Amino acid sequence: MAKPALPWLTKLCKLYEKHDRSVYETTVTPHADGILIGFELDRGHAQLLVHRKGSSARYAETASFCVSIFNAQSLPGNGELVIRQFINVLNRADKGDIVLQRSR
Repeated sequence: MAKPALPWLTKLCKLYEKHDRSVYETTVTPHADGILIGFELDRGHAQLLVHRKGSSARYAETASFCVSIFNAQSLPGNGELVIRQFINVLNRADKGDIVLQRSR
């Protein structure tokens, strides 16, 4: 059964937040192109955009969608490491049954 992406990602991010000491807070918000995930880190912020497969620009791909680094100009020193670790967790958790809903 297909699961809507927003609540699923929100739950996953809150779990990830508890297990990564360098992540102080996560936010998951709808975006015109998909879902924006924000990480508040000790040295700044990092953001990922989760969007539909088939996009030409992407940092990574999971079973259900593509992931891009959003606003890379402000990525702190530990931002890419946090992003890589999160994408690894996301990739293991995504079984291909997550559906991105169209923004209104």
